Amino acid sequence: MLPLPPLDGGHLAVLAVEAVTRKRVDMRKLIPIAAAVISFFVLLFFAVLYLDLARPLEVPL
Repeated sequence: MLPLPPLDGGHLAVLAVEAVTRKRVDMRKLIPIAAAVISFFVLLFFAVLYLDLARPLEVPL
């Protein structure tokens, strides 16, 4: 589980921070981080899809 905000590990990380600091985490500050992580994964998906279609791996016979 990755400790990134939009993923399940991110929820556990937020709970851990709240438990240690005994303060609530401001969700308005987490939303831009979550959007950046989701954007990164979307960009990674399209990059891998493009590379897979443009330059497929050659299977040796």
